[in-house]
Amino acid sequence: MAPGAVFVTNTGPAPDGDMHRGLEEAVRFHRELAPVAADLGVRLAVEPLNPISLNAETMIWTFAQAVELIERTGVEGLGLCLDTWNLWQDPLLEEGIRSHGELISILQVSDWRTPRSGMDRRSVGTGPIPTGRLLHALAESATPGPAWWRSSPRGCRIPCTTGTCAP
Repeated sequence: MAPGAVFVTNTGPAPDGDMHRGLEEAVRFHRELAPVAADLGVRLAVEPLNPISLNAETMIWTFAQAVELIERTGVEGLGLCLDTWNLWQDPLLEEGIRSHGELISILQVSDWRTPRSGMDRRSVGTGPIPTGRLLHALAESATPGPAWWRSSPRGCRIPCTTGTCAP
């Protein structure tokens, strides 16, 4: 792994549907994983997924839930992966970005295709995600880590390193 790289983690589904137990396990696993990441010179970032993945791939689906998980671990340097496709429907997202933007370690930007299909990620600005508002909230908050513009689930990711990549 490249030193300074961000390794994105996910909670997986809650065991037997038990959200409380699942959150406790996610806290414990991130505490255990943090020293390994530090030894490798990488950072960890929790990624909340879209609610369509609830109970299949994740048990957290809002920005606030990711912040709660991060704060409960007490692990310094544990960050948040903000993927606009996953979180754009969170009604408190802009508020969360403004109040906890310093936790964002990596930003993934794409747009939403309606109706939903297997290829529903779109190029920025071609769907309903309010990308401009979200990026303005981020700019008002803190400077994020690496940003990735993503055109499709199979498309390559192009890093935004200049800080002027917003549409």
